[in-house]
Amino acid sequence: MEYKKNDYEELAFLGTGSFGCCSKIKRRRDGKISEWLESCTFDEGFLWRICYQLILALMVCHNTNIDGLVILHRDLKPANVFLTSNWNVKLGDFGSSRLLDLKRGAETITGTPLYMAPEVFRHEKYNEMCDIWSLGCLLYEMSALVPPFSGRSESEIVRKVISGETPDIPDTYSHDFGRFIKAMLNIEVTRILFTIFCFYLRMLISP
Repeated sequence: MEYKKNDYEELAFLGTGSFGCCSKIKRRRDGKISEWLESCTFDEGFLWRICYQLILALMVCHNTNIDGLVILHRDLKPANVFLTSNWNVKLGDFGSSRLLDLKRGAETITGTPLYMAPEVFRHEKYNEMCDIWSLGCLLYEMSALVPPFSGRSESEIVRKVISGETPDIPDTYSHDFGRFIKAMLNIEVTRILFTIFCFYLRMLISP
């Protein structure tokens, strides 16, 4: 594989010698999660860290403003989540997002089918919980390296999504982590209640 100078960052200047300057460097790891999925596997601790940061980002979006509106991202997927060289997460591409009055809900069908919630496919009014579903799909894909609901056509994907049958993640991950993902992929739109409960329960019992 060929690397460019910009693929590395300098950690320290070590000095000069007969071959020129010498520095301690490391390869940058900035990039989209979708790029990592092509060549990496992720340990559970790393996935919890990614999840924690994305939940914080979504909490900011979903917190009502002075007008009682929240931001729905509506296209949370690996290509829209970025990692810095310090392993910090950045949520990007708000092109499909919208301000929403939770009392009314949204009805427009938008997003990427592989990560869209069942209530969107059912043409029902939806709210910020559609982003929680997408987060569950993203975390599933990072653990299994394939999307939870895939098919040869959009209609096949829709059928699998609304069936309510979520495949299990690989058994290399803990039972708690698997249950946490399934809570986010609960077809009932109250999934966020289960997800927050599981998340904070996990935080409380962690050493």
